[in-house]
Amino acid sequence: MSKTRSSFVVVALLLALTVLGRPSVRAAQSTPEGGESQETITYEIPGDEVFPEGVAFDETTGDFFVGSTTDGTIYRGNVNDEEELEVFSEGGADDRTTAVGMKVDREGRLFVAGGSTGLVSVYDTATGNFLGQFDNGLAPDTFLNDVAIDTQGNVYITDSVNPSIFLIPAGTFAVEEPGEGTPAATPDPDATPVPVTDELTVGIDLTDSPIEYEDDFNLNGIVVSGGGNFLLTVHSGTGQLFRIDLGTGDIAEVDLGGTELTNGDGMVLDQDTLFVVRNQDEQIVRIDLNYSLETGEVVDEITDETFNFPTTAAKTDGRLLVVNSQFDAREDGNPDLPFTVSSVAIPRVTAGGTDAGTPEATPDN
Repeated sequence: MSKTRSSFVVVALLLALTVLGRPSVRAAQSTPEGGESQETITYEIPGDEVFPEGVAFDETTGDFFVGSTTDGTIYRGNVNDEEELEVFSEGGADDRTTAVGMKVDREGRLFVAGGSTGLVSVYDTATGNFLGQFDNGLAPDTFLNDVAIDTQGNVYITDSVNPSIFLIPAGTFAVEEPGEGTPAATPDPDATPVPVTDELTVGIDLTDSPIEYEDDFNLNGIVVSGGGNFLLTVHSGTGQLFRIDLGTGDIAEVDLGGTELTNGDGMVLDQDTLFVVRNQDEQIVRIDLNYSLETGEVVDEITDETFNFPTTAAKTDGRLLVVNSQFDAREDGNPDLPFTVSSVAIPRVTAGGTDAGTPEATPDN
């Protein structure tokens, strides 16, 4: 995207070429795993202009979080409670006027990408306290889109407009230990922490890399491998999937045997299985990756009648939480209410995705 375009145009890219129209919905092509909860569950989001995009799941509590791209409201639900989601943080709080990709780290911190605002906001999921905010200084010529967190606690954020992956380093929120001989103060459980505010820095420069940025929507979804050695990220415009080696900096396209992931949005990586949400196509592509994440084979396409321009997903116990954005209804302002999150059972497939002679294992163990 050129630097002269307005923030309105940047936000409009969320529609991701919706003029092509929505395809017909097909039934899932495989038998769901597990015998108890095979039916689709839908969770309702209050509000008639939400147009949600991101979702983050906290496996320690069963809570999940969804954000509004319209005003930045963050909602909270629980996978064991089918009641309507509640407001976790009001829209506009802490200058958060939109909420796109989000993730919860191991310490219960929620990281929320802010699209064309260039901000990443951070919250304590237990208390709701505002913990920090980071600014890349590029608004409105930016679109911070998806979030991934590695095993060390480093946070990576894609920019769909600029050839950069931004980074919030591990330890940013670490509490300073008292020096030797200095008595440790007893923390006040009712004290509100002072928010960390800082510049959002570039972690990976993609300027001279195999990932080509165009005047369109570029990198979108991002995930980190189980061992923390690699990032996988999808290019929405070209449909290419890339592997980034965090140790060497090498970037290469993952060989999918000619399959293109056009309209690829949010992703979920579960050991050597990658789920890629294709928004306009209203499907989730399941890919079996080889041990080194260099090649992959599409083994299934998950669809559901509740999908409504799905943007991203999060894995729970044998299921995927899928956000129904309805971005294609944004221009005419006539969405199908209520906005929802679908919980669908993960289908069982019989085909293996590892290379011949390569044992099944968590990638880069």
